[in-house]
Amino acid sequence: MHNIFIIFNPMTKGLVMLTQNTNIKFQGFHPSEFTKSYLNEKINVLKSEVPFGATMKAAFTRNNNMIKGVVSVYSSAGRFFAVASGNKLKLVTDKLTEQIRRQTSKWKTNRFEKTSLKSLSTTEDDSEKIHELDNF
Repeated sequence: MHNIFIIFNPMTKGLVMLTQNTNIKFQGFHPSEFTKSYLNEKINVLKSEVPFGATMKAAFTRNNNMIKGVVSVYSSAGRFFAVASGNKLKLVTDKLTEQIRRQTSKWKTNRFEKTSLKSLSTTEDDSEKIHELDNF
C-alpha cells in the first residue's frame, strides 16, 4: 500500500494528492475519503500496466456539473496521455483508464514484436546449423 499525502495549495485553492511517483490535483471540489480511495485503487491498477518507474500526473477539475480529467504518464518508454470529461467522476476515470490502457497495450505489442523479431533474425552461422539439421 502506498502512503498518500493530501496537500492544500492556496495559490490554486485546490488539493493535491501525492503517492510514490504520482501526483493528483483536484480543482473545484474536495474529494471524499471514498473518492480518494477509489482513485488510489485505479492508480495502482494503471501503475501495474505502465512501464516500470513511470511517473503519473492527474488533474480533475469540476466546473458546475462537469468533471474534466487529464492523466499523463511519463516513462523511459515514452509519454502516455488521456483526457476525458463527464458528469460523474467514475465515468471520467473509466474513460481515462481505458485510453491509457489502449496506449500501453499498443506499447507492449510493439515492444514485444521488436524483441520477437530480433530473436528470429538469423546469421550466416545459423543458416549452416539449419542446413545441418535438414540433413540429419
